Amino acid sequence: MPWIRLALFAVLTAVNVGLLAKYVLDNRFLYAWSLQYVAEDDLPSEKVVALAEAFRILRNTEESGLRQVQETQRVVGAFGPLSLTPREVVEHGGPCESKSRLMRTLLHLHGIASRRVLLKEKASHTVTEVEIEDGKRMLVDPLYGLYFPKPEGGYYASAELAQDPEIMPARVAEVLADPGSGPAAYHSSTTRYVGSISYANPRISIQWRRDSFLRAKAYDALSLVAGEDWIKSTSRPYLMERPVLMVLVATGGLQVAAALTLIPALMRRRSVT
Repeated sequence: MPWIRLALFAVLTAVNVGLLAKYVLDNRFLYAWSLQYVAEDDLPSEKVVALAEAFRILRNTEESGLRQVQETQRVVGAFGPLSLTPREVVEHGGPCESKSRLMRTLLHLHGIASRRVLLKEKASHTVTEVEIEDGKRMLVDPLYGLYFPKPEGGYYASAELAQDPEIMPARVAEVLADPGSGPAAYHSSTTRYVGSISYANPRISIQWRRDSFLRAKAYDALSLVAGEDWIKSTSRPYLMERPVLMVLVATGGLQVAAALTLIPALMRRRSVT
């Protein structure tokens, strides 16, 4: 019946308006938050450094505030930690993939491109590589607020960290030797970095963890369509860092489909009357 389709279209319209409003408001909140630490005319590398140091005070997964959010997301979100929005990470903290999502979002709002890098040589860990001035790249670890300056100026990228295993431990030791580099909890967690993280084999990949039924099925579907090689060699698009935007794209597609089925039904109803 046309009225059922019309009701569905109205519901989808209301949902999409709400999602779009949330997306816009979240962007305004995140941009304002970033301006506490960066200036609009700072160089890209300067913004990365300032944001990385600001991330050192954001709480990590084990703190109770985030655990409550994650429990909620397990109920209402199909993709577990992926359901955490960048704003929720600012407000509650998050694991490495969520903080990388936040870093990429903040940089995107400042017009700076970046990509995720997976480290799986020891513990599985997510960091971010950023396109900075002069066409160069800079590696930053949003979870630990780490970046890797070169003695002669500039910053190391993932390939350089992979080639020289001494860069990372030397930088971590330098940060830990500075009592002003972060709060006590930050220093305590960062002491474990050298033994648990390796840059020997960085991967630029769209891969995600298959730790829920829907995530596994989505991964299988993408593998079937695009192939495993494509997944392993393709950088994660920015769209995947914004859960609200992903849902908006999906519901927007449903709204268009509902409209396409509604129009012929209404036209037939008018011709009958």
